[in-house]
Amino acid sequence: MLWKLCEDGELVKVRAALARGENVNSSQPVFGISALMWAVREKHNSIVKVLMKQPNLDVNMRDWM
Repeated sequence: MLWKLCEDGELVKVRAALARGENVNSSQPVFGISALMWAVREKHNSIVKVLMKQPNLDVNMRDWM
């Protein structure tokens, strides 16, 4: 799950997941917190940069809260 890797700060694994074709807009199932939201929230700036380069990233996603 890409969102979990972003929450945990797993940069190498995030890159590998994206290379495998994981959905850059994946989100945490209960509250809908996206991979990008987790990376920003946890201050994983290098992951934010990687995600921001993804052409399909939806920067307008909202969580469910």
